[in-house]
Amino acid sequence: PAFSPLDVDSSHDDLGEWPRTWRSPKGGSSSSRSSATFGIGEFDVRRSAAFTVHGGLWAAFGLHPWFHYLNGRFPGSSAWNVSSKVFVNHALWNPLLYLPGFFLTNGLLLGHSLEQIRSKVEAEYLSTLIYIWKVWIPLACVQFAFVPLRHQVLYVAVANMGWNTMLSLLYNLRPDSKNLAHTGENAVF
Repeated sequence: PAFSPLDVDSSHDDLGEWPRTWRSPKGGSSSSRSSATFGIGEFDVRRSAAFTVHGGLWAAFGLHPWFHYLNGRFPGSSAWNVSSKVFVNHALWNPLLYLPGFFLTNGLLLGHSLEQIRSKVEAEYLSTLIYIWKVWIPLACVQFAFVPLRHQVLYVAVANMGWNTMLSLLYNLRPDSKNLAHTGENAVF
């Protein structure tokens, strides 16, 4: 069921604390200031902040210069140059810079130790990289063939909204949950 304003716990009259708790349609509530329940699970403010910080820094200091470099190295949108950009992006950039940076940045921002981050990388790196390729190679083909360079970071940012939701869910699966990244069962892609 979808979230409804009727599900808001209005027992808090102080606007500085509103909305402090949200009830899921199934009942129950979250009284933590850092999370809220919307009927589909708990909204984790810290996790959202980590993804926002990582995404913002990555777009500004990673994607923008990288797309300019690719366009300088492989100018235009010929089939050869588009396929070259896609190949370099997904054979080098994503596996060697983006994904390790993602695991490290999010792990540190979430308060994980380097050992916990290493364990997570060992367990989930390959399956996450495969998801990157399944989702982003087709999107990159469209990006490099049809999206002007000045709009490519925006294009990726819009696509990232859906991607980051999926990546966040995979990254933060509880150990007792069935990890789709490892089993492949019920996979969305």
